[in-house]
Amino acid sequence: MDAILTKLVGLLVTGLKLAAGSIVGRVMSALGLTWVNVIYALPQVKQWIAEKFSGLPDNVMAILSASGIDVFMTLIVSAIVARVGMRTFTTSITALESLIGQEQGT
Repeated sequence: MDAILTKLVGLLVTGLKLAAGSIVGRVMSALGLTWVNVIYALPQVKQWIAEKFSGLPDNVMAILSASGIDVFMTLIVSAIVARVGMRTFTTSITALESLIGQEQGT
């Protein structure tokens, strides 16, 4: 019985070691991508949305601000920007991995 438990624990630890590399890589890439989005992409997107809403009358803007639509739009837009960025990053990594082993026409 002890040998079976030892073997199962060994397999579990090995599986966790293998998964940890993937998990850490994904977390690090998500943190870096989030930082880039917040610093560079999101301000430009927010400015574009503000330009689109600038033509509304003042009373409509007051109602939208009071109801929290501005915060809602910021949350939705930041989620979309992060999703597009992560998809682009993941697609680029997948394309690079598919090229491994194909160098020099092999």
